Amino acid sequence: MGKEKNETIGGDIEGSDLNIPKLYNVLDDYYINKMYGYSNEMDAAVSDNILSLVLDDFSMKFRIVDADISEIEDFDYSIRKFDTNELVESGERTKVESDIIDLHLSSLMEENKEYSLELKLYTNGKTYHYYSRIIRSNTEFLKKLIDMANTFSNNNFDSNTARDNSVYLESDGTGNSRGLEYVTLKSDFEMISYNGMSLTPAEKEVTLVNYNGKVGEIHFSFTADAYGKTYNIEENFICKSGAQRLYMLDYTRTMNQKILNKLTVDKKIDLGMGNRGSRIITNAKVDKIAFLADNKLFLSDGKKENVDVIYSCGKNNYIMPLKFGDGLYFINYGYNLDDSHIGEVGVCLLKYMEDTKKVSKLAFIKTDVDVASLKESIDELAYMGDSGMLYIKLLDKVVGLDITSGSYVTVAENLETGKYSISQDKSLLSWNVGDGLNIYNFAVGENKQLDNANEVMLPIGYIGSDLVVAIQSQNISNTVNGKSVGSIFEKISIYNNLLELQKEYTYDGRYIDNINVSGNRVHIELYQYDGENFTRLGEDTIISSKSVASESRLSSYADSYRGKNYVIDYTKKIDREISYSKTLEIEASDLEYDIELNTSYLKNMYYVYINSKLKGIYDDPVRAVEDAYTDMGFVRRNGIMIYVRAMVDTASNINFEASAAGEYVNYWENNELTRFRGITLKEAMYFLTIKKPVFTFTAINNPVILTGYDSKTVTIYDINTSSIQKIDINEAQSIFNSTQNDFSCFFTFGM
Repeated sequence: MGKEKNETIGGDIEGSDLNIPKLYNVLDDYYINKMYGYSNEMDAAVSDNILSLVLDDFSMKFRIVDADISEIEDFDYSIRKFDTNELVESGERTKVESDIIDLHLSSLMEENKEYSLELKLYTNGKTYHYYSRIIRSNTEFLKKLIDMANTFSNNNFDSNTARDNSVYLESDGTGNSRGLEYVTLKSDFEMISYNGMSLTPAEKEVTLVNYNGKVGEIHFSFTADAYGKTYNIEENFICKSGAQRLYMLDYTRTMNQKILNKLTVDKKIDLGMGNRGSRIITNAKVDKIAFLADNKLFLSDGKKENVDVIYSCGKNNYIMPLKFGDGLYFINYGYNLDDSHIGEVGVCLLKYMEDTKKVSKLAFIKTDVDVASLKESIDELAYMGDSGMLYIKLLDKVVGLDITSGSYVTVAENLETGKYSISQDKSLLSWNVGDGLNIYNFAVGENKQLDNANEVMLPIGYIGSDLVVAIQSQNISNTVNGKSVGSIFEKISIYNNLLELQKEYTYDGRYIDNINVSGNRVHIELYQYDGENFTRLGEDTIISSKSVASESRLSSYADSYRGKNYVIDYTKKIDREISYSKTLEIEASDLEYDIELNTSYLKNMYYVYINSKLKGIYDDPVRAVEDAYTDMGFVRRNGIMIYVRAMVDTASNINFEASAAGEYVNYWENNELTRFRGITLKEAMYFLTIKKPVFTFTAINNPVILTGYDSKTVTIYDINTSSIQKIDINEAQSIFNSTQNDFSCFFTFGM
């Protein structure tokens, strides 16, 4: 964290990573916010979880690391507004004289308002793009925040100094179920202080995530050693300034063991603390297993009685095993995957041959999107069948790549949340096409259609290969306050993989909504319609006798430190130690796919971050806010902060002009307001904190505007009576709840 910071802490780094200079934001004695260079211009989400500070004199400093400075020629920069993409300032191309880039900005930046910075380095005929959100704010509080977090972090390594941290703890017995791999302020003292482990930490990587001069969120990542083992540790702090001291609003720590050169194998392989295998596949004879742990791909061979690490990657890319065939096929996806694609984001299809211990690169798919968005899509669908076709989801489309011919087909596009479904084994995709459905079987490369006359069908989910379909009501529109809130359903149908109807469920005049498929169960809520409104009556669960595949090879145990350790089980004993292959010789193919993606899709999506990491991407702002509220997270869309729970003030008031009330009615009628129907009054208070009036209803067709609140009351402007009223906060919550919490705000997303 100090001036001598040169090392990259946490995670393996591929050799190609060293070919790209990295940047740190310089804040006095701290080097924070490690920034990676991209070969192409990137979307706004690439800087969602990194924020750099403009100093009081409107200067910014960045340090170049992992580079020969003599090879870097020039730099320039540009600063834009997030809401309009308007250029605020740009710097001319300037020669790089040392490892410090010193920017002297104009005074056009407003205090405590975020802007977008793009800084470009020119080196050896290449251009690398670096991105950060930037803000001009209270620098002294930020330095105190980093110091306090660092002290808290260091205190926890010694049970004596850890006592000083007890003032922050909220232990209630609910935070211990996951042991040392996941610790919060609700965990007990022993968990906070590593339960007596004698850990020696390395230097920390520090990232500033959010900051407004009063509340800040920072993230630490580092390694620590104990008893010949090394652990990856990440800590997330949300802190608030107070009159006497800093207050810790939230703290989360995750911990997992790095897998080094010695593992115990005896009918099982112990992956160590926190290394839950994210995907496990077997061959047809079930004598070979491929699995992931610690960002490494392992291959076990029951006949040869050995386990090899066959591939590893860095912290900004990921691995997924796909299938066994004439070798083990897998993908590596993310940033900076190999020397031929420096600074690019994409997907590599690879094949490992066990006899030669070589990896062949079969294809590369280039994508100009941020790594988090790519990972969200690939994790949702990546499948390779016996036909040799690779099917992957890229944002809102699914493509099939023919590796033998180098061509590709678009299987589906413009997929909308709630209107498509993927089977658990990834072999089936169904999506709505107007009234009916398309069902694509990736295993055989076959497309079928399901279309029943006069029925609008939505694919809800799969139970094995059986498709659960909701049939939309054609006679009744589900509206609240005069506007549609989505479909209401009249029955549920279940079809097998031959599209034969297996079962149909109706409920005697009652309607169905909020349908969720989990395992072999379908959970639903039932509603009654009185001619004007829907009233929730209860819920029901449809249970299928069909077995749903689950991975039983993964088990766990708690060690003496209450760390949760994960284990891969085998059917026979393997006596040998894990062997690590030497640097693999990768045979590269020239086959590349440059697939045009719908980047406007990303601009419409809501990104939810929990503990500074992407939790999910949604098209529904309500679901995004609810997720963020539960776990002290935040929501961004196209670079703009939509919601952050930690930054809600205890009281707020807006100088609302009554003459603007009519405009808000027009905004509502013309769908120009972002609708948050279903969030709570407490959640809606964030918008008042950032001085955005909230349009809502106190009764059907009685529109009001929320203009302020304190601990006891809510202030509203009643549009119909042109009057200002104060309502008891508990009464207000009841009133807004009765009109289904139909809150709306005005946001500009710079489309």
